[in-house]
Amino acid sequence: MKNVIEWIKNEWNGYSRNMQIALGVLFGLVALFAIFAIQILFWGLGYTDMNNNFAMGLWIIGDLGLVALGGGAFFTGFFLYILRVDKLEPLINSTVLLGFMCYLFTFILLVFDIGQPLRAWFGYTYPNWGPGLMPQSMLTEVVWCLTFYFLVLCVELIPIPLKHKIVDRIPFFHYFGHYLHKLMWIMAAVGTFLSFFHQGSLGGGMWGVLYAKPGWFRPHYFFLAIVAATAGGTAFMMLIPTIAGKIMKKEVAPKESFMTLARISGVMFVFYLIFRSYDIYSLFTKYAPLADRSYADILGGYYGWWVVIAELLLCLVP
Repeated sequence: MKNVIEWIKNEWNGYSRNMQIALGVLFGLVALFAIFAIQILFWGLGYTDMNNNFAMGLWIIGDLGLVALGGGAFFTGFFLYILRVDKLEPLINSTVLLGFMCYLFTFILLVFDIGQPLRAWFGYTYPNWGPGLMPQSMLTEVVWCLTFYFLVLCVELIPIPLKHKIVDRIPFFHYFGHYLHKLMWIMAAVGTFLSFFHQGSLGGGMWGVLYAKPGWFRPHYFFLAIVAATAGGTAFMMLIPTIAGKIMKKEVAPKESFMTLARISGVMFVFYLIFRSYDIYSLFTKYAPLADRSYADILGGYYGWWVVIAELLLCLVP
């Protein structure tokens, strides 16, 4: 035990000051999550305050936030393997790892935030069958989609550890990793295809069906969600390696790779800004009046005008 403690001390002292601060923050977040996880194990939904009337807990942040950002891994892989933007190759390992972590943490949020983790499998098997045996549970769609994407990311992640110089010396792993690398374009295509549906369902499946909510309902939100995930996800895939490079004080990828991804993200943000402007215009002139409401009145609450204005201004910043 003494040798283990001594080894940990030596490893810790071998890191730079920036790395120690970053690891300290990460360990602190893990400790906080462990505390919350233990409380949820004891109190379940009584601790999360979710019920039949308020079903949107912390898991919805993961579904709408982490999944959308993690979608940047699929889109980056799509640009590299399908559209052959080879300048993105130095970034592909980090993007796959980031996408894997985004989906993994979303799974963790789901398991702990829906009540009893031992019953997390209910999301797969109880979709709230409606008329004509049509599933009505949005959570079931989320769980199944996350599972498929997570499996695709696991396959895409396998070649990364196989490239390690020690593992690569073993002939089986060398040829297996080389063969998987040749199949990555298939995984990129499948992942992007599935991601299009899931990112779109966040708009079309959730907000696009809220007929009684004139502030949310519009049929084209399916496509707006895809554009938003592409723009924000690719920017996120560029932001995290940049921060990692600042912390480690070294270049994690060539500047040309960052600039290529920045141009892709910038074009998508311009497209999103135009699309979002049309979206707001359509809410003012068409969809809110369908419910005999004024969209200006709907934006009069706590999360009203300032959210819309801040969103448009933030789109102009990049």
